[in-house]
Amino acid sequence: MAGIVEVIMAKKTNEVRRSNFFKECVGELRKVTWPTGDDVWASVKVVIVLTVITSIILGAFDSGFTALYSLLMK
Repeated sequence: MAGIVEVIMAKKTNEVRRSNFFKECVGELRKVTWPTGDDVWASVKVVIVLTVITSIILGAFDSGFTALYSLLMK
């Protein structure tokens, strides 16, 4: 009988811990200073521009190495 009580108490303790964890998570998320829509769009623009620049650079390297390989294989 004591074993059953211990199991029930352990389950309740885990439920309380889990409940407290999620309550604390929500509390911490409320403290966060979230970025404004303008900040998000500015970051998106930066990512897009850097992605385009990186793809152009990688494309140029690829073309250059392809041309070099073609010259070496003749």
